[in-house]
Amino acid sequence: ENVRKIIRFLASMKMNVYMPYLEDLFPFRSYPDIGRERGLYSVQQWRELQAYADSFYVQIIPIFQTLGHYENLLIRDKYRFLAEYPGGASLQVNNEATYAFLEKVIDEIVPVFKSVYFHIGADESWDVGKHATAALTRRNGLGSVHAAHYRRVYDMLKKHGKKVMMYGDIILKHPEILTEIPDDIIMFDWHYYPRQEYPSVELFRKAGRAFIVSPGIHNWRRFFPNITDALANIRTLTVQGYKNGALGSITSNWGDYGGMNLRELNYYGNAFSGAVSWNVRQTGEADFNRRFFDFFLGGNAPLYGAVYALLNDMSDRAEWLSMVSQPFYPLAGDKINELRRASALPRQAEDVLALLKKAHPPRNGDHVAYLDFSARLYRWYGRLARLKLDMYDYGRDKDFILPVSALYSPEELSARARALAAEVEALSGEYAVLWKKTNLPHNLQRMTALWERVAVNLRVKADELQKGDASFNGQLTTPFIGLPTDDPKQAVPVLYLRKTFMTDNRADEARIQLISGSHARLYVNGRFVGEVFARKTLSALVENERVKEWDISSLLKSGPNLIALEVRNYTGKRAMANVLLSARDGKQWQNLVATDRYWLVADRKQPGWEKVDFDDSAWLNAVIENPGWLISKPLPAHGLPSRIEFFSGYGH
Repeated sequence: ENVRKIIRFLASMKMNVYMPYLEDLFPFRSYPDIGRERGLYSVQQWRELQAYADSFYVQIIPIFQTLGHYENLLIRDKYRFLAEYPGGASLQVNNEATYAFLEKVIDEIVPVFKSVYFHIGADESWDVGKHATAALTRRNGLGSVHAAHYRRVYDMLKKHGKKVMMYGDIILKHPEILTEIPDDIIMFDWHYYPRQEYPSVELFRKAGRAFIVSPGIHNWRRFFPNITDALANIRTLTVQGYKNGALGSITSNWGDYGGMNLRELNYYGNAFSGAVSWNVRQTGEADFNRRFFDFFLGGNAPLYGAVYALLNDMSDRAEWLSMVSQPFYPLAGDKINELRRASALPRQAEDVLALLKKAHPPRNGDHVAYLDFSARLYRWYGRLARLKLDMYDYGRDKDFILPVSALYSPEELSARARALAAEVEALSGEYAVLWKKTNLPHNLQRMTALWERVAVNLRVKADELQKGDASFNGQLTTPFIGLPTDDPKQAVPVLYLRKTFMTDNRADEARIQLISGSHARLYVNGRFVGEVFARKTLSALVENERVKEWDISSLLKSGPNLIALEVRNYTGKRAMANVLLSARDGKQWQNLVATDRYWLVADRKQPGWEKVDFDDSAWLNAVIENPGWLISKPLPAHGLPSRIEFFSGYGH
């Protein structure tokens, strides 16, 4: 029903295309396990939606990936052989099994969609050429390797009589591709950040290519969209597309990392895109405000304009990626972000809530609930920022040589931390209600688990504050380690690590945590335990696989024990790993073994290297490495392993 509402809205804005982004979200008969528990629609549902869209003169054109962004599928053992390398997100283009797979899924999905157009995705395929196709790429060039793949997919679509669309970002890196692919492929020139000029628009025009511009509404990474950047991006790119003969404009919204941002907050940006596309010269932001709120909410534009302006400002101060992170990482030196959040967010949220008490829209009245929730979420985050600043002051004052009058007692700070934990749990419950109004239940648990994790961290800190500990100790302190090289930036494709340790094996439970970012295989006392090969993506499912933990109690013995690792990096960077072994005796947990410079390392595999009695006297001491990530410490007593924060970037 929510998709039907979106279709009606698009039609009312004279927007005639709706493009659902599918990836693996289609029920394939040939591969019935694909997309399960990820929120796919049935074939019948897609047919019904197309019939409904037809009645509003809206065309549904699917975006189905055919090269990159396959991480949700390739992370699974059954499909790993199709990847450029273990943990990669791109298909292996020199593997005929890839094309057998694509042929099957394309033959199933294409007939379901009536449109003459079919979008093959093909954006951000950065893995191609890194491992399985490295030799092919050196021989033919990365652009030509991509072009050959595009041609094969194009032929599959032409067999069904489709006009092919694709994203153009890889072509902008390798413009020679334009001379190697069919002339009738329609390019999508996407740019999601404000600029005064987008030179690629002119490039596609001069190449004689049919193209469509694609700005974005800036809802990714944020709970409420960044309207300032969205409007600037939409206007400038759409105008330049119009001037250079673009076929049209498609405005994107993305639900990165599982879709925490609710799409009911996207109507404003979509409407502005329609207004600019139809009235390139006449649409102004101020006048648009009045017309949008009159249409969408039935009037009272000054009130809703003020609400949107305040929420936009709050969104600019607080990405949701930070809101669900470990709250107690060390503060930045100037603490400017926390100061701004603590000062602005609660005040602005109260202003929004006061305005919304006067809001009684005759149309789309349920929209107020999303605005209300957004304000209260930002208010909570501002209160958290204030707690952190007060904790900092308490810790600093406590260390003064001369006595000072403390503003807050540890008991008061502890009570505030507990109150914030209860508040975020309540918000998580309300969020779940809003989610279910417009979404299938799949993936909701991954979102609420993030809020629940924040609540646990707040309660742990409350216990510490009760004892006078106001330290910012949320970060994993165990270092990554690797192979010593003359040049610390030298690529290290493979390494082997060993650590011998003693234990009396009287622990009730022993859990080992492994983080790599490369492909790491873990052995304990010669027995294979498990592996980590997931890499940074925009998928919540895959992000949850980047840190692995196993109970190895049954593998430990009294006396000497061995942890051994084989680590491979497929992307021309440095292989490295991070290990932490924790044990529980009764209710108390303690760290037994952690990676450090005293582990032994080699770059060659030798027989028996993973066994306790192997002679490693010729091996070197490891060196400390920096993957460039922010990682939370584990809380084994609460069943929480570490997390690599979403905003940490791609690192090594």
